[in-house]
Amino acid sequence: MSTVPDCIRVEIPAATINMAIARTVAAAMAARADLTLDQIEDVRLAMDEGLAYIIEVASDGAMVTCELCVADGVVSATLASTVTSSTANVLLEVDETATYTCVATPHTPGEARRATMVLEKEIPGVFELQGLSPGTT
Repeated sequence: MSTVPDCIRVEIPAATINMAIARTVAAAMAARADLTLDQIEDVRLAMDEGLAYIIEVASDGAMVTCELCVADGVVSATLASTVTSSTANVLLEVDETATYTCVATPHTPGEARRATMVLEKEIPGVFELQGLSPGTT
């Protein structure tokens, strides 16, 4: 039986000093999913790696939005910020093999960039989104 996701959204300045805040929130959400201590640490590490990349490519003064959800014992996270280059690579690892779509959305009217691929269970995949402009999340 599927349950309604329990979600939380946190917005932090795109600076490494703020990574601990997001890691702590990720660990708290993993605990809600009743994960083991090792699995909770894996979630913290995944958040850390994702944020490190996002902060590296974020625009000066940008904010990073972290949305974490728990449903049926699974933790999912979405990280978003504005980009400074025309290409973004998004690393994603999933618990179940399925088709996933990564979307970059411009703040000004225009066409969103999408990349879709089948990700295998517990094997990281990289989405490459090209043709981006500043102000895209």
